Amino acid sequence: MSYYFTTDHYLSSVDMTANTQMNYCPVGCHCEISRSIDTIYQNIVQLLHSAAHDHCPLTTASFFKSYWMRK
Repeated sequence: MSYYFTTDHYLSSVDMTANTQMNYCPVGCHCEISRSIDTIYQNIVQLLHSAAHDHCPLTTASFFKSYWMRK
């Protein structure tokens, strides 16, 4: 639940003005909206990583299934 509420809190801070501007961009427009989309995407990914770091325990690759590792 902590991860869920933290992601909600973090994602509510994402600046979506570029998304709003994209709605007014006409078909065939040559504006630089792709840069804005990349920025929004990177912000969302970073926020999800931050929430996971705050609330999800770190383990090694062999923690859950040790027989998956080659010897």
